[in-house]
Amino acid sequence: MIKEFGTTEYKDDFKCITTQWNDLKRLLFGETIDGTFSFMIPESFIYWLKFSPQYVSVYDKNFSHGESDIISIDLKELYEDTIVDLEKNIIQQLQKEDVKQIVINDYNVTQNSFFIQEIKKKIDIEFILYDDYRQYVESEIKEIEAQKLKERLEKERLKNEKRREKQLKRKQEEKDWLEKPFIQSIEEFFFFQLVSNKTTCNLPQKQILKGIRYFLNKTNKDIIIPNGINDPCSPFFKGEYRIEVTNRDKGYLKLFLN
Repeated sequence: MIKEFGTTEYKDDFKCITTQWNDLKRLLFGETIDGTFSFMIPESFIYWLKFSPQYVSVYDKNFSHGESDIISIDLKELYEDTIVDLEKNIIQQLQKEDVKQIVINDYNVTQNSFFIQEIKKKIDIEFILYDDYRQYVESEIKEIEAQKLKERLEKERLKNEKRREKQLKRKQEEKDWLEKPFIQSIEEFFFFQLVSNKTTCNLPQKQILKGIRYFLNKTNKDIIIPNGINDPCSPFFKGEYRIEVTNRDKGYLKLFLN
């Protein structure tokens, strides 16, 4: 009912009620339960009850005859009506399970609260302050997040290391392939024959094969070599396939390059 009142335009009066409730709660969870508490009901709340169809009966019963808007609450009586049942339920639950520690999620509950002392009389259990528990949980969360970050970074490092090793291996394999002095495939044989027949340069077979392999590895439709050999005598000088090829030769080239 009070929560529904909080959704109305009377925000300040709702805050007045909740502030008083928190003051009352601190007394209920205090070291001793004694005395009375004067709870002031805002006039806007009484007015709201009067004109709320679902709560008008509450108004009729409590405020329709000019009753005071200040309610005197006996703390001991309220404790017995509310907290005692809560205390019993907690004890019954703890007796069913092997629990060594208990946390009550309210900052008002302390080691010296009468409520806690009554529980500890009936069951041997350690009480932990809610604030301490929250700090512990936050610390655990930070530690878990830090561990996850560490694992993620390590996974990324291993992934990058594996990628670098793969790149180095591929480069080494390409280098070894380029440096091999003998013909390894029919493509290389065809190109070697073509270069040997079309060029007048007296190049070693290994150098001609290296140019051929560059060509096979990096050629495009225009038969241009991006990474040519810096040797003016090479038919692959500056990345260009400089020997003349006939249309018939180009037809053969397409068989190998498509």
